[in-house]
Amino acid sequence: GYTYEIRADATEQRDASYFPLTLYWRTDKEMDKDYIFRVRIMRGDRVVVDDAQGGLNGYWPTSQWYRDAAIIDYRDLRLPGGLTPGNYTVTLQVYPEGMPDQPLKLEDGSTEIRFETPLMIVPWETGSRN
Repeated sequence: GYTYEIRADATEQRDASYFPLTLYWRTDKEMDKDYIFRVRIMRGDRVVVDDAQGGLNGYWPTSQWYRDAAIIDYRDLRLPGGLTPGNYTVTLQVYPEGMPDQPLKLEDGSTEIRFETPLMIVPWETGSRN
């Protein structure tokens, strides 16, 4: 599972320099390999973020995960400046460490999960607020 989770009980994220993504994993067996989780944020065909790391930003490799583990994987992804307002697609791909050309396949044969909820960038309002 996943959620876009703004920290500290805020209702909006005014600092658009990062994207707070939380991934939830549950294992059904012990893992014998280390896997990389690749998150991409795209606008059309243009990739604006391409982040590939092991579990928990590389601090908890999947080979150390145990059966029935419930893993919460926080990813604060850096966003480039000057993004055009609009909806951005977020995708996830998983592959064995060192083998980005061998992504795991889903039941439907695809190799990428496209998140249902897009990341929405809105224009920044300038001026004073009363």
